[in-house]
Amino acid sequence: MNSIMDIVAEYDTTGNFFWPSQGISLSGEYQFYGHYLGGDYRYDLMTQGEDVSTVQTQIAWQATPQWVIQGFVGAGSAADRASDIYRTAEVAWEIGFRYVIAKEYGLHSGIDIAFSDHKQAVYFNVGSGL
Repeated sequence: MNSIMDIVAEYDTTGNFFWPSQGISLSGEYQFYGHYLGGDYRYDLMTQGEDVSTVQTQIAWQATPQWVIQGFVGAGSAADRASDIYRTAEVAWEIGFRYVIAKEYGLHSGIDIAFSDHKQAVYFNVGSGL
């Protein structure tokens, strides 16, 4: 049995779910896992420590009415104590493009190429890059 408790805070002034071209979208989440909530799965064994944190940002440039170029950078860290978070971190970044496939809905399709210290990946997507 799995058991989790979340605390989530969100602030969103964007105008479109599929492709937010204006506004700000911020979110923060804190998750509690463990046997003390009634679960029998040890999520803490999946990470490199007891405390985990991620930070990321994304930027997009509307090159033409149909084409958008975007970039992303994110960092994550795991440690046994919160005071050791980000003493070491994994950083990833990507660059990609989007093409408008349904203007009336703000629906885009595109390709991203992502990199980290150890891996590379190619993503094909439809919808939002957020």
